[in-house]
Amino acid sequence: MHNKMKNKLYKKKINKFADYSEKDLKNMFKKLLPVPDELKQKYVTKYSDHLKNINHGLKQIGKKNNNCNSYGNSVFDIYPTDLDYRKEGIVHEPKDQGNCGSCWAFASVGNIESIYAKHNNKTMLTLSEQEIVDCSKLNFGCDGGHPLFSFIYGVETGVCLNKDYMYRAKDDLFCLRYGCKQKVNLSSIGAVNSDELISALNEVGPLSVNVGVDLDFMFYSRGIFDGECTEELNHSVLLVGYGQVERNQLWDNEDTHVDWDEFDNTGDQQKSHDNNSDHTTKYNTNVYETTNNSKKNNYGDNQDDIIYYWIIKNSWSKDWGENGFMRLVRNKEGDDIFCGIGMEVFYPIL
Repeated sequence: MHNKMKNKLYKKKINKFADYSEKDLKNMFKKLLPVPDELKQKYVTKYSDHLKNINHGLKQIGKKNNNCNSYGNSVFDIYPTDLDYRKEGIVHEPKDQGNCGSCWAFASVGNIESIYAKHNNKTMLTLSEQEIVDCSKLNFGCDGGHPLFSFIYGVETGVCLNKDYMYRAKDDLFCLRYGCKQKVNLSSIGAVNSDELISALNEVGPLSVNVGVDLDFMFYSRGIFDGECTEELNHSVLLVGYGQVERNQLWDNEDTHVDWDEFDNTGDQQKSHDNNSDHTTKYNTNVYETTNNSKKNNYGDNQDDIIYYWIIKNSWSKDWGENGFMRLVRNKEGDDIFCGIGMEVFYPIL
């Protein structure tokens, strides 16, 4: 029925989630853990402060505030109207978290992989989500977690290569990181406000974001998603870019259909798992409830028939969505918090 309705921006299709009842699907989500303020104070650097230490663009914007209004008429007076890090070769092919509520581990590890590649001549390492699931004591393994806690683990311990600690889609009673031969270490963690997303994507790279997933989201197939989202943030993904398209060219747009063979040199890619679920329950946030965009986005400021969107990388395999990715509608400046994007945004600092 949905796909036959006119003027819909996205299509849905039957996928692996169709084997579950609606009740089962809703029960699959366990919580993204709340983050204590003291941990933020100890480990997190505000993006506005981090930006002062970034060499690129320092002379041009280093003395400016990061609110879009500070850039003149628009943040796009400085930054491009389209950005897609997949085309720059620093984003892995989507992986599959399998029957484990480890979305937070995949978002954070994918973020570290991309930032490392951005700073190391596009060298794509494949890091270990399983290590984070087993060894990060602030998280709850397959029963939920938070990307920030993964980054804290990266600051304190570093993250192993996947080939030394392979993904099993289950949590182990024991941490087996003693077999790791190489680690990527973090120096700090950055935090981004909703009105800084466009700037941070350009200056830093991909970002870990939390979203509110509902049934519409799960059965997304292609197009620009503007459907129903929950008012709770219950899933973690990697924000890898943004773009825009004229409404009458929506179905001609192939931006998310990346030819991975063109640049993928990932080496030890993980095998997909057939039984896929995201065991993350709903985490209620009063701030999210104050917005009118959590359920539905009326295309923001797209009066000129231009549809603006985010590009996110999911962890439900490349068979889901647009080769494992999704486009979600946003307003032009990217600060409307549709589906929760902008509420909790963190990134690793090497």
